Amino acid sequence: VDVMQELVKRGYNVSMDVLGAGPLMDMLIEKTQSAGLADRLCFQGSVGDIPARLANAQLYVHPAWYEPFGLVIVEAMASGLPVIALDGYGNRELSVQGKNGFLVAADASAADFADKIAYMIDHPELAEEMGRFAKTFAQKFNIDTYTDKLLDIYSR
Repeated sequence: VDVMQELVKRGYNVSMDVLGAGPLMDMLIEKTQSAGLADRLCFQGSVGDIPARLANAQLYVHPAWYEPFGLVIVEAMASGLPVIALDGYGNRELSVQGKNGFLVAADASAADFADKIAYMIDHPELAEEMGRFAKTFAQKFNIDTYTDKLLDIYSR
């Protein structure tokens, strides 16, 4: 919510779908409404049509600082989206800084996070290039590739 507020303050006409549900959802919805951002932040809850939603996005923002393995990040990359994520645990393993997106320090301010999003908006050609790299990068996590690696390990 604070990041969206920062982007709007800077004059960006952006909106974001927030997917998933959790114990903070009610508080975030209330904060969004209080900030007058209900038309920009749409809380969708748990949804089943993730590939279609990713296909209609320009960027994937992952604000979770703890993610043992960011499957949703890989899914976003496989859809050709650059990713902006907090630098924490599993997120770090999936990011090639400046190639498939950006990591933002876990203790970053909303302004710091907004800086990276604004940069991607202001440089659409770079965002597109990062999306292509992300799609290729995500192929490393393809089940067939993983299976081949496991078989190779077990055969030794």
